[in-house]
Amino acid sequence: MIKRFSSYIKKVFDFIGQIQRIEDSRQRPEIPSGSVWLSGLFMFVLRMGSLNAIDIELRLPKRMEKIIGKRRPSGDSIGRVFTRMYTESIRDILSATNHKLKRNKALKTTWPMRFVSIDAHELFSSRSRCCAKCLKRKLVVKGVEVIEYYHRVVVCHLVGFDLALPLDLELILPGEGEVIAAKRLFERRVKKYPRFFDGVVVDSLYLEAPFINFSLEHGKHVIAVMKSERRLLMQDAEGVFKIVEPIILKENNLTAKIQDSEGFESLEGVTVPLRVLHSEEKEQKRKRKGGRWIIETEEHNW
Repeated sequence: MIKRFSSYIKKVFDFIGQIQRIEDSRQRPEIPSGSVWLSGLFMFVLRMGSLNAIDIELRLPKRMEKIIGKRRPSGDSIGRVFTRMYTESIRDILSATNHKLKRNKALKTTWPMRFVSIDAHELFSSRSRCCAKCLKRKLVVKGVEVIEYYHRVVVCHLVGFDLALPLDLELILPGEGEVIAAKRLFERRVKKYPRFFDGVVVDSLYLEAPFINFSLEHGKHVIAVMKSERRLLMQDAEGVFKIVEPIILKENNLTAKIQDSEGFESLEGVTVPLRVLHSEEKEQKRKRKGGRWIIETEEHNW
């Protein structure tokens, strides 16, 4: 299976040629950066839970020697070298792979537009180890206040496809908000993927004039969740929807009552009129409770 997988990524994505361009800050490396990166990749491909697990695998005689090379790194070396790799070369591999998938028609869609989602995710946390880029928060544990260190990233990935396709991520630095890191990420992705997507889907945190104007300047639409904090825009939309006849849509177990209107200028600073869509949804879901299956109706108001 590993042999077939390796042959496929070599033939279709030219992985061997791409990983040779990976570099890190070591002065005289004995093991190429590409070999170290490939070892980390196969740790995930083989669903190994740790660097120790791939370390045991690579210690076996001639194990993955044709793929990684005769000089195979230890688990400690993989972790150490990954911290010193230049991320731009890895981003180039991801970009080339994604564009190859698009050219090979692996990203077919019936939608008239293609969207990405941008959102923040926490990677890991520790109460004993930290670095200069760690975020901090105070917690109370057993009545004692402790400081917890953690890393959060903003992730940009394609949505609406069976294949979960990440495009890039950006670290949220100490003292800055999620939207600031998202702008940095978004601007870099627009340059790398100028025609790869048409718009961005975000949560209510991004419903602000600077981010919307920033996206429009780069030629991308914005779909954002609206909450009651945007009270003036919400009030205007609710007033209009009182006289707008809803559209009823039914699909499988989902029934939605949708109202749609445009031309709103209540969000201060936005350079274009906004469109607001209100959806009341009822979805029947089959759940197991008390040893038997029941049908429950979930209601959502977007």
